Amino acid sequence: MNMATVKKSKRKIIIISVVAAVIVAAAAIGIAAAAVQNSITPVSLHTVSTSDIYEIVNATGEVSSGAVKEYKIGSVATVKEVFVKTGDEVKQGDLIATFDTSKFDSEIAKLQSSYKQARAGYSEAVEAQKAAKSNLAQVQKQIAELEKKNAQLQKEVSNNVSSMTVPTLPSDFPSIPVTNPGGSTNHGDVSDDTYDETMRNLIAAIDNLTEAINSLSGNAETGGQITDVVMQTVAEEMQKGNSSSKAIAEKSGNAVMAAIKRGDIRSENLLAANDDAAQMIQKAVGAVDWSDIGTAIPGGTGSAALLSNQLMLTAYYAQEQMYSSMASDSIVNAKKELMNTTKQALDTLQEAKQELAGGWTAAFDGTITECDLYAGEQTSLLSGGITLQNMGNKVVTISLGEYDIHKVKVGMPVKISTAYGEYKGSVISKAPVASGGGGSSIMDSVGSTMGISGLSSLTQSGAGVEVQVSVENPDEFIVIGFDADVEIDVGEHIGVTTVPSQAMILDKTGSYVFIYDEEEETVTKTLIETGASSVSEYEIISGVQLGDRIVLAPQSTFEDSFKVRIKE
Repeated sequence: MNMATVKKSKRKIIIISVVAAVIVAAAAIGIAAAAVQNSITPVSLHTVSTSDIYEIVNATGEVSSGAVKEYKIGSVATVKEVFVKTGDEVKQGDLIATFDTSKFDSEIAKLQSSYKQARAGYSEAVEAQKAAKSNLAQVQKQIAELEKKNAQLQKEVSNNVSSMTVPTLPSDFPSIPVTNPGGSTNHGDVSDDTYDETMRNLIAAIDNLTEAINSLSGNAETGGQITDVVMQTVAEEMQKGNSSSKAIAEKSGNAVMAAIKRGDIRSENLLAANDDAAQMIQKAVGAVDWSDIGTAIPGGTGSAALLSNQLMLTAYYAQEQMYSSMASDSIVNAKKELMNTTKQALDTLQEAKQELAGGWTAAFDGTITECDLYAGEQTSLLSGGITLQNMGNKVVTISLGEYDIHKVKVGMPVKISTAYGEYKGSVISKAPVASGGGGSSIMDSVGSTMGISGLSSLTQSGAGVEVQVSVENPDEFIVIGFDADVEIDVGEHIGVTTVPSQAMILDKTGSYVFIYDEEEETVTKTLIETGASSVSEYEIISGVQLGDRIVLAPQSTFEDSFKVRIKE
């Protein structure tokens, strides 16, 4: 008996142990499955359906008078009489202030004279620019011819002077190109530093001499003729070994006078008398130190033709720079701006006088809401003047962003709300351009989703379009200067496909929802196109279909596609 009992007890223990192990394993599997299930993102779903959207644009604006006229002093004037004070009621055409305009006459006369001079200066600049362009073309043609001739002369001299040097000038000075077949550099007994300094002095001297020549005539041909005579004379004198500035100057002046008498230089194109022209040339040539020029020009005094050609080429380079500057638009534009500015000042003063001469009259029936003018006072540009308003006509001015302005049309009915009641009205105007910022803002899109309009106009970067709304039958409870809420009914959309605004994610690339795939148990981020909207819903043009199930309250951190579990 006892043995049998013991055996039965062991079998029972074994069975119990197996059952316990199975239970533990099942529990472990269940816990693991629950852990896996809990790691999957839970979501709530919404089935896409149809509904009616009553689209409304909401904004807040300031109440003002529908008709406002501000009378401002645009210049300094003397007030003769003021016939109104703040709070006075006036009728259209009533005289409200008069002024003494006698002091305007002298200022207008001065501006008329200034404008006449500015206009003449502009005309002269235009003509000078035309002449400079023509002269520049002539000078550039002469430069091309001289450069060609210079190359020929260099070749002839190089054949006779094998040690001819190649001068190297700084980049900001006109160059005198000389080709040395041997490629060696030789300034004789002159060092490189002395040579470069001599060349700088030469360029500066030629530049000053060119200015003197150009001052004698605005005609490039005549200037070129004078240059030819002067430079040829200088070269011939230096060929003779004459380096005296005084002697060369005298010879140059005489040569210019002789050329004028022969007709080589046309005297009718000179801006000075013949004797004066010769003396001016003599003075300019005498100001140049010619004693060291021979060391600066390759070939020294051994080639008068090359020396003369190089001097003339350098002079023409200086002329080219001068005419290039005169041919540019900078001078003409500056003269034109001065003329326009002077004309604008003149017109403004004349208009101010005309406006004040007959006095100020009321433009419409209304109330004087501001007056800070007093008889006998000298006004300033900072004076406030007089403000007239029609207090019986009130409007509310709001600002709408780009997501709402295109929905609003002139004539649409509106509801206006204040702390004291509601009023009917209508849209009476839309500004043609946006103001108040430099670009669009995603805040408008977000605000539109929430049923709030014009958010971008409240930011530094957002721009808004000004819209005015009339107030029908305004009473004393709608006060100018206070804010009022405006609600504009912009349309009804019946039986359209919609999704809740809370099911959407908005970013700079567009509007998105997450569509649920029942077979895969996943959701996928999908771009949608929206239409009309209300406070809580958006019309869907494309992207989802009726019956689609989408995620409610998706997070911006969601991946584009992932597995989900449905909340109970």
